[in-house]
Amino acid sequence: MAKYSKELTEEILEFVSEHGANYREWYVGISKEPEKDLFKRHNVQKNVDLWMYDLATDNNNAREVEERLLMLGFDGAALNSDPKAIAVYVYRKKGHTKEW
Repeated sequence: MAKYSKELTEEILEFVSEHGANYREWYVGISKEPEKDLFKRHNVQKNVDLWMYDLATDNNNAREVEERLLMLGFDGAALNSDPKAIAVYVYRKKGHTKEW
């Protein structure tokens, strides 16, 4: 079920804190095809790396989550202006992942 920005931000921050990582070790993005972006574009290894995504109610809420996480210190590009991009994804950066 799609979430509003506050709820989705809290969910992501809880996930990150459960895995004991500094925010700078994580990358955030928004996408209309999060699995494609995670596993192909960013080279996240599905069964090895730490990652998650969930759907926002709309593109504005997705961008709000992304902007909030970037302000907290997450890495990310904030480049996606596609109005259909409603999925917010995060992954823990590793030597094999690709950040844009």
